[in-house]
Amino acid sequence: MIVDLSNNSFFKSSDLKMSLQETSLDPSKEVRTYMTLCKRKVVNYDLVKRKYLNSRGLSEEYAKSVDALFQLASDKLCDDGIFFVEFKNGKVLPCDVSNKARDSILIFQSIVGKQLEYSRDNLRLLLVYNASCNPMDYRTKTALARAKRGLCDYTHFGLGNLREFCFKDVKTYTEEEFEEFVSDYMAE
Repeated sequence: MIVDLSNNSFFKSSDLKMSLQETSLDPSKEVRTYMTLCKRKVVNYDLVKRKYLNSRGLSEEYAKSVDALFQLASDKLCDDGIFFVEFKNGKVLPCDVSNKARDSILIFQSIVGKQLEYSRDNLRLLLVYNASCNPMDYRTKTALARAKRGLCDYTHFGLGNLREFCFKDVKTYTEEEFEEFVSDYMAE
């Protein structure tokens, strides 16, 4: 049975909620740069990490985390799902994304009292990246085009290894592709 985040005392705390747009802010840029304009409320997972670690007397430097967490209810387009989202406005470092994803799952599992099998069956990772900072070579473009047509299973940046190990699915989206996902699945 899937965890209902809206009924979980830890995740329903209003101090952890903000818009998806706010979680996509790149604080390293001088000019405020958002990777999505979606106003839907989500869980700021950086705040989850801080609250969780501080409740155990640990520094938030102890672990890394993805940027956002949200849940979509079942409908004809998408089955029930819990989504972790990482926004990368600069160069994507796959090891960094993998570490953030794994630490985030460990925190999630501790909060909801579930094991890795639950994560493999129910959690999804979405990486939203800046295409201009991460140019693709011909082979990658070809593999992604084939994957979009359903001809192969390919996840950019080598993140496909997280699928079946700790996530039900892993997707990589450019900012534009993510806006399509948002308009298809998260429209309010």
